[in-house]
Order: sequence, then structure tokens, then C-alpha cells
Amino acid sequence: MENVDWAWLAGFLDADGCFTCAVSDKKKSISITPRIIASQMIDRKFVLDECVSMTGVGTVYTKKEKSAKSLTSKEQCMWHVGKYDDVLYICRGVRPFLKIKQKQCDILSTIAELRLGVRVGLKTTERIPIENTLEVVKLAMMLNKDSSSGRSFRRNGKDWEYWKNRIVEIYEYKDRSAIEKYNNKRVSIKCDNCGIVFSRLKCNIRRNTKHHFCSRQCSIEWSKKN
Repeated sequence: MENVDWAWLAGFLDADGCFTCAVSDKKKSISITPRIIASQMIDRKFVLDECVSMTGVGTVYTKKEKSAKSLTSKEQCMWHVGKYDDVLYICRGVRPFLKIKQKQCDILSTIAELRLGVRVGLKTTERIPIENTLEVVKLAMMLNKDSSSGRSFRRNGKDWEYWKNRIVEIYEYKDRSAIEKYNNKRVSIKCDNCGIVFSRLKCNIRRNTKHHFCSRQCSIEWSKKN
């Protein structure tokens, strides 16, 4: 994209967009979703289509919204960018041209960098460190401080202390679950040679095996005796 395109997009987001990060509390996890959102009435949907066409990221949704005054439904459309790498791409592109929402853009960009940076080198089965999650949620609370969701969280007692304790609770629960899952895959076996009780994965025990040994040395010694 050319600088003139980024400048136009920055002006549009300054006027009709928002930089936010949704934090939702699920039963066994916490969902963190970065968002760049801009909305228009349905007759100006072409503006949002142009955003998608220029940047190549995000999706345009259509929804009905009730007006509190007239109680009539008005159809609106929304451009939504919700992937970390896409959010970071937009933030870095519009940041030099923003006039009003520089701080929100910087916080959201930091959240995306923290989340993407920690995933480098992690295996798919590995968990994101708790320190990273705590820092990201704290930044999200700063970002959403003046938003309707932030005010709603404060009314319901979901302040920083709540989220910190909740994250620690979830990580401890997952640690216990991982240990239980690991233990459930293992069985205790007594060595036929030395009598030591050892554990072994169920999948590593051959079917119809009559004798078990804790080491190769025990297996050799038992074979010599018998």
C-alpha cells in the first residue's frame, strides 16, 4: 500500500474505527481477541469493501441494530480485523498518520507483538507462558478502560485482581489436568528380576507379554537364570 492509502485509512479509523482487545472468561480458559473495527450504515458498505480491497485483510459483516429512540431496526455493516498478524500489519501501517487514536493503536500493536513473539519456537502442544498472558490482559484492560465492555467489567467486579486470580487458577487447573492425563497413560509394573516397581506407558507394553523388566540389564540377568 502507498502512503496515501495508509493516510486515508488512518483518517477513517480516527473518525469511525476503534482499536480494542476482547477478553472473555470461559469455563476452562480465557479468550483474548485483538480487534480493529469500523462500522458504516448499509448504504455506505462500499467504504468498508474498499478497506478490505486495499489491505487484503479483515471481513465485512452486516447486522441489524435497534435505535434506542425510534425502536426501529437499522441495518449496519462492520469491517472486522481479528487475527494477530493482520492487526499488527494494520497498526504499523496507519500509526504514522493517526491524529487521535495513537495511544490505542500503540497498545494494540504491543499486544499483537507480545502474542506473536511468544509463539515463535513454541510447539503446538506447548502452552503460552503465564507471564505473557498476564501482561497481555493487563494491556487489554488499559485499552478497554473507557469502552462499554470495560465499564461493564468494572460494574461486575472484573477488575485487574479478578483477571489475575482467574488466569492463575486456569493455569493451575491445566497443570493438574496435564499431570493426571500423563499419569493415566502409565501403569505400575514389577520387575521380574530385581523386584523394583516402575512405571511404563501403556502403549509401550506389548500384548501377551508375560515378563517385564525395568532395564535391559535385568532382562539379560533373568534370561541367564532361566
